Amino acid sequence: MGRSLLRAKTGVANGTTILTHIHHHQTPLFLMQGLADAGVTWKSEAIFQEQAGHPIEDISIPAEDKTTAIYAGAVVKDAAHPAAAKAWPSFIHAPKALAIFESSQFKPYTAAK
Repeated sequence: MGRSLLRAKTGVANGTTILTHIHHHQTPLFLMQGLADAGVTWKSEAIFQEQAGHPIEDISIPAEDKTTAIYAGAVVKDAAHPAAAKAWPSFIHAPKALAIFESSQFKPYTAAK
């Protein structure tokens, strides 16, 4: 078990850490309710909360401490709206969509070569 997970489990046991189930919803709520002093969530969520006027402050994590996640999507075989389902992958790769993602510091996936 990694050190950070061990610290989190210890913190949960002694009441100093709250593990979330849906971090991007729960973390801002816990901060605004005074149940937490700090929390990790997507940068886009922190930006949204700031823009909504909520008392949330976005603090950047140093590059050396960041990890990269890859999000995937697919068209569901029996989608209720097949045309929309097929249009979605094209849209999220379009320059306009990529610019929206980049505004929250998301980057497009490029396969390793």
